[in-house]
Amino acid sequence: MAKMLKVIFKNLFNKPATRLYPQTQRETFERSRGRIYFEEDNCIYCSICARKCPADAITVDRATSTWKLDAFRCIICGECVTACPKKTIAMNNQRRQSAPVKKVITVAKQTEPAASKEE
Repeated sequence: MAKMLKVIFKNLFNKPATRLYPQTQRETFERSRGRIYFEEDNCIYCSICARKCPADAITVDRATSTWKLDAFRCIICGECVTACPKKTIAMNNQRRQSAPVKKVITVAKQTEPAASKEE
């Protein structure tokens, strides 16, 4: 009986051990893996990142200069970040928001309009 009273009084006068999630969010850890970012300016579309991805979440098409990331297949391992020779793929520690529908991130290289020749 004494043990139970000790636990009751401890719980009455201490803060709760849990957080109210939507109102108070936990700070992210410094070295945690979160979101993958792609910078298309330096990419040479060599598809090394797609070959190194164990989940086959990345698709690279060299002919059309497109890079696709299937966020639902990505296991956030960071292999694509370490394999990229131009360091165009980066990862930060912010988590991706939950999504009600499947979303594939597609990045296509912007092509400059051809200059018209005047005759």
